[in-house]
Amino acid sequence: MATPPVQKFTCFRDAYCSYRRCRPEEYEGKVFLATLQPFRLFLTLPFYLFHRRLFAMDLETIRAVGRASRIQEVNTVLEEFHNYNRLDRSRRRGTFKIRTSGTRLMSLFLRFEPMITPPTVENPLAGVKHLTNTQVFTVAVSAGNQLRKVRQVVAGLPTGRDLPSLLSEADLTRDEFLNALSSNAADNPYFSWLHRVITSESQLKEARSEISELQRTISSQSRELTRLRDAIQVAESD
Repeated sequence: MATPPVQKFTCFRDAYCSYRRCRPEEYEGKVFLATLQPFRLFLTLPFYLFHRRLFAMDLETIRAVGRASRIQEVNTVLEEFHNYNRLDRSRRRGTFKIRTSGTRLMSLFLRFEPMITPPTVENPLAGVKHLTNTQVFTVAVSAGNQLRKVRQVVAGLPTGRDLPSLLSEADLTRDEFLNALSSNAADNPYFSWLHRVITSESQLKEARSEISELQRTISSQSRELTRLRDAIQVAESD
C-alpha cells in the first residue's frame, strides 16, 4: 500500500480518518477489522457483530492509540494490552487469537506517523509559582515513583500473585492503587479495565456480605417467630 501523503494532524485517529475518508465514529470499527489477522477475520466477525462487549479491551486500546501522537505513547498502551492478554487465558483470545493484533496496530500507527505532529505539551507545574525548584522536583519525582509502583503491581498480576501481597511489596494501599489507576485510565485502557474489575469484585464481595447478613437476620427473625408461635400455642392450650 502506498505511503499516505504528508498532511499534519495532532493524533493518529485524525490522520487515519482523513486518509481513509471515514467519520471519527467509524474509526474504532475500521481499525479493529484492519488489525485482525486476515485468516481470522471470518472467525471474528460473528463475535464482533453479536457480542461486541467481548472486544471491549481491544476497542479501548484502539481508542487510546487513536489519541496518541508519539510512538512512546503507543508503546505504553500496547504494553498494557499485552499484560491484559496474558491475564485473559480464554481459548478465544489465547489459543485462537480472535482479537486485535498489537503488532498490526503498531504497524498501522507507524504508516501514519509522518502525518502526525505532536501538540506542544505545557509543563503542568509551570504555573505553580509558590513552589521552589526543589519542591517542584520533589512533586514530580513523587508522582513518578507512585506510577512506577503501580506498574510494578500491574506487572505482577499476570504471574498469578494475589493483589494484597503485590501492594504490600510496592508499599501501596488499595485506595492509592485504585486512585492511581483511575487518574491514568483516560490514557491507559488496561488501567481502566483493571480498575473496573477490582472495584466490581469489591462491590460483589460487599453485596454478598450484605446478602449473608440479611439471610442471618431473616433466619434469626424466623426462629423468633417460631418461638413466639409455640409460646402462644402453649398459652392457648392452658
